[in-house]
Amino acid sequence: MKADAFLPTRRKVPGLIGVATLWHYPGHTGEVEQLSGRAFGTGWHAAVASPGRTRPAAAVLRLPSGIAVATSGTSAQSYALNGRVYNHIIDPMIGVPVPGHLRSVSVIAGDAMSADARATALCAAGEQAGPELATRHDIAALFLIDDPGTERRVYTGPIADFIL
Repeated sequence: MKADAFLPTRRKVPGLIGVATLWHYPGHTGEVEQLSGRAFGTGWHAAVASPGRTRPAAAVLRLPSGIAVATSGTSAQSYALNGRVYNHIIDPMIGVPVPGHLRSVSVIAGDAMSADARATALCAAGEQAGPELATRHDIAALFLIDDPGTERRVYTGPIADFIL
């Protein structure tokens, strides 16, 4: 295997909203940061998927040009074994997949790499410590927690300012 196989690739993607940069990490869906908005630099919108993608979008974010969003979660990359669901995010304190009902964390930051790192770290922190950590550091984050029978949302930092 090549040594650079796990390094991200970056390419410009023209679209209806302007030009965006797609960061693609092998094995991941990617993060998007926008370089320019519509003709007048009005920014862009991004939908945050509900856990399991069986419901409409959990939120739609209105983002100014030059701002990135990344979501880390347990829904897309998980598997069931012997009746238990395991995900790909490991709790560094106990060395096993993160337990609990936290399904995703979406973070807004100045660049895609920072947004992705924060989203993954907050997801690994779990449904109680994650929001506390994000609040303490004023991180704009949306936590989606799949409590039995309902979807709970926790907003931290200035995330509410970006939700349509």
